[in-house]
Amino acid sequence: MNTPMALPRGFFINATSQVWITDGRYGSSGYTFTGDFNGDGFADIASAHYGTFYMKLNNHRKGFINANWNVDNAWGGSDYTLVGDFTGDGKSDIASAYYSLMYMKISRGNAFSSQTWSTDGQYGGGDYTYAGDYNGDGKDDIISLYYGTIFIKESTGTRFISKSHTTSNNWGSSAFTWMADTDTDGKDEIITAIDNVILKREWISGQSWSLESLLTPRNWGGEGYNFSMDYTGDGSDEIVSAIGGRLFAH
Repeated sequence: MNTPMALPRGFFINATSQVWITDGRYGSSGYTFTGDFNGDGFADIASAHYGTFYMKLNNHRKGFINANWNVDNAWGGSDYTLVGDFTGDGKSDIASAYYSLMYMKISRGNAFSSQTWSTDGQYGGGDYTYAGDYNGDGKDDIISLYYGTIFIKESTGTRFISKSHTTSNNWGSSAFTWMADTDTDGKDEIITAIDNVILKREWISGQSWSLESLLTPRNWGGEGYNFSMDYTGDGSDEIVSAIGGRLFAH
């Protein structure tokens, strides 16, 4: 599907501009993240500065509560630092890959617990590395694409199991590749757009992935203006692309 999103369809018509005051403390942009870090159902902001996270905790749409959460000052590169619920407890965690080490910041709801999980150290490019629940077990995993190989760090909740699966080497650019659950089955698919074709890969079992090819009008915004999220609240993720004053849902 590819149609311009009219205002009455969803929350866009109800959006209001507000200014929420914070303490103004942040780390660098590459280590500033959004996620539900305390598990209350509202998105928060976490910004890392060495061994301190400057937290902006969402006060249930009434502003932010500022807090500092301390962690080990151990990090991989920003392109390999990802937010996901890696333990399956409903709270967002942070995983930062450094070769065969994964520096984990596991949320306890009011603090992070610093842990180190081991992996095989195999990754594709940072811009083709994602967090998502590819197998539908309720815990986010890490997926990294390298030509015709999918490098997987599958979370058990306490560690990662490293796997590699083979697939066809047909990908759009990283700005047009996402992990999203577009069919509400609990498993995130790998979705990539190449011109007017959308390719959707979904894990079946073992090393088997389905590959679905969908045609769509070529209504794509520029790189950096295409997003994946459940915008309508129906439990299914959409790919939304901004072009001028219009939003197109794919």
